[in-house]
Amino acid sequence: MPPRSPRHGAKIQKLLLLFAFAARGDSSRVQPLQPSSESIRNVLFSLTRGIEAIPLLQQRSRCLSFSLDRTLLFDEVIFHAGNLQPVQLAGVERARPPRLVDVRDYEGFIMPELDHASIERVRRMSPEDIGYRHMCRFMSMSWFKALALYEYAMRVDDDVCVRNFGSNPFLFMQQRELVYGYAVVQTDESHAETLATLPLWLSSHLANANLTTQYEVHKLVSPIYFTNFFISRVDWWLQAEVSDHLRG
Repeated sequence: MPPRSPRHGAKIQKLLLLFAFAARGDSSRVQPLQPSSESIRNVLFSLTRGIEAIPLLQQRSRCLSFSLDRTLLFDEVIFHAGNLQPVQLAGVERARPPRLVDVRDYEGFIMPELDHASIERVRRMSPEDIGYRHMCRFMSMSWFKALALYEYAMRVDDDVCVRNFGSNPFLFMQQRELVYGYAVVQTDESHAETLATLPLWLSSHLANANLTTQYEVHKLVSPIYFTNFFISRVDWWLQAEVSDHLRG
């Protein structure tokens, strides 16, 4: 048998490393994070790449110090892939140190079951592409399971600087019984493939699940907005019909 090229070997090692995450354990048995006290009902969270993102987290913290009332009580959770330690967070904390949580305990950075064709596609991806897809999967499927005991959760990524909220964002949402708030900043990226294929998938999913909608499906998928900032009621995502839709 001819020897494998170094490049081929690197791809195999990358794939084995990713599948090694799955050996961490059954994340479905991990309990949701407990709020730090009975009076804390809300949480600010992010998913960071690791130590290289510390300068961005520090900048984000400075922005939040100006834009959020310092007396506002909420927990802060930073999800990571086992590559951060509390001692590395100098300059990131606000009133209290953020809580570091290994994302792999909550289905993050764990490879799903793949068929042969999917495995071949993974082998052709760069580590950055794979990491991005892990992030997308966690932020669409798992964050609310980890934060299920909070009322509202606000995502503020390490590359986001919110300069002014105008008011207490958690109280604003609560008083109006709102489910989801987002930044009205449309991306410059066209996302042409998503816009072309998502309506087809959505139509198929609605038919297979015997669901109906009063709206034209293609009108439900139009502009693409940045999701690196949002605030949402957590229990909405835990509803059975929402879970069924996300798994569809």
